[in-house]
Amino acid sequence: MWKHFIDFSLSNFASFNLSLLRPVFEKAIKILSHQKKMYTPDHPKHFHFEYRALMVSFTAAVVEHQAGYHERALAIFQLLLEFNLCRPSSLSKTTPTATSLDLLQTYWESEVPRLGEVGSEGWGKWHEMTQSAV
Repeated sequence: MWKHFIDFSLSNFASFNLSLLRPVFEKAIKILSHQKKMYTPDHPKHFHFEYRALMVSFTAAVVEHQAGYHERALAIFQLLLEFNLCRPSSLSKTTPTATSLDLLQTYWESEVPRLGEVGSEGWGKWHEMTQSAV
């Protein structure tokens, strides 16, 4: 359903407004992520909702890039990679997503080099260093 609404919004050039579409992408990802949690990780529906959320994220990045927001598009991919591949080892798989996202936001706002940038050590390494400094 989300895909159809987003596709319609993208194809309606007369009323296209990226600033109005961004909250739609965000809401779609939140709803799909919530639906995913209703199933165990080995259930096919869990994968289905996870895949759909990833596709919405990908579409958001492509739209941002095509609209000229290249850094924003790159940031979407950086965030996805940091969140999924560079998660601090102190966060378990049972850590609530909201908690993980709050910690990721703190890392992101610290303005240290991010994944793919020169000098990047990743979210996990940064988190370890900030925790050991406390």
